[in-house]
Amino acid sequence: MVGKQAELFIYALVSMKLRNKYILNAERQKDLLKKVISNDKEDIIKQSMTLFPHLSKEEKLKTIKSVEEKIIGNEDFIKGANLLALIKRETNTDGVIFDIAIKLFNYEWKIVESDYKAMFITTDNPGFCIDSHFNSFNTKFADCTFIFPLTPAFCLIISDKKRDLEVRNDMLFKSIHYETADSGMIRKINSNSAIFSNRYLVAQTKQTLQSFQH
Repeated sequence: MVGKQAELFIYALVSMKLRNKYILNAERQKDLLKKVISNDKEDIIKQSMTLFPHLSKEEKLKTIKSVEEKIIGNEDFIKGANLLALIKRETNTDGVIFDIAIKLFNYEWKIVESDYKAMFITTDNPGFCIDSHFNSFNTKFADCTFIFPLTPAFCLIISDKKRDLEVRNDMLFKSIHYETADSGMIRKINSNSAIFSNRYLVAQTKQTLQSFQH
């Protein structure tokens, strides 16, 4: 794989994994805004002592409360705050997504292929991490093996125990190793994928999905 394409590819996967969860839940976004306003309330009151000395503390608190209610009740503001956060995150080359993507780029990439006796599933929250004690996590990019199903037949696996030595010699090319995954391995990966799903499982066949109904 061309090195630049590999960089963009892993950045996209990490970005998908670390997406802003508040955009999925308006109530959680509102709770976050309430917390921010509450934390800043004392500083606002102190500043207002100079700016509005003629107002009592009670009047200032009432004004803050009124502004808070208008912000929390404004759906356009909620959406705008989400979009701004996403834009800042995606354009910040010093951010956590960029750091994790570069880290994963420098480790060995392995793609395991289904033996076609079983197929990989995906979910509305694809990918997960396994640590050295075989504990699974939604996101944990230290002491981890990052596992991300790509298609029903292929799954990407990156372990931070296996550095890609070829990257040092040629940043223009990213080598990828291929292995065949047996049915047992696929079942383990699918089980972890299902654990971290939010609402939806996606599979190539109805039979594969039915195995998660028991």
